[in-house]
Amino acid sequence: MYEVGIRYAVRLSPVAALIIEGAGRRWMFTDDFVIGRRAPAGLVIDDEYLSPLHARCTCRGGVWAIEDLGTTNGTWAGGGPLSGGWRVHGLVPIGKGTRIRVGRTDLTFVPA
Repeated sequence: MYEVGIRYAVRLSPVAALIIEGAGRRWMFTDDFVIGRRAPAGLVIDDEYLSPLHARCTCRGGVWAIEDLGTTNGTWAGGGPLSGGWRVHGLVPIGKGTRIRVGRTDLTFVPA
């Protein structure tokens, strides 16, 4: 359940798919999830520059957002840092085509 691959949730709500660029992999989520290096993250990525619990993606009212969980290397979305050089507090909205960088891994947000 925490390995790289596809995870489906049962609840009916908006779906977000994150695509790892270059690897051609896709994960689909129907509820809030955490990106990290190991469980209990919902999306586990083998990247030594990721924190165990790196970033949280949440959906409220059909709008997805991402927040960094206080990591050393930071989380980037849409070309700007969520943490690192400057600190953004709270959730940052993400939409179709938003590029997300966690550690050395590039992801693209694709609403289903």
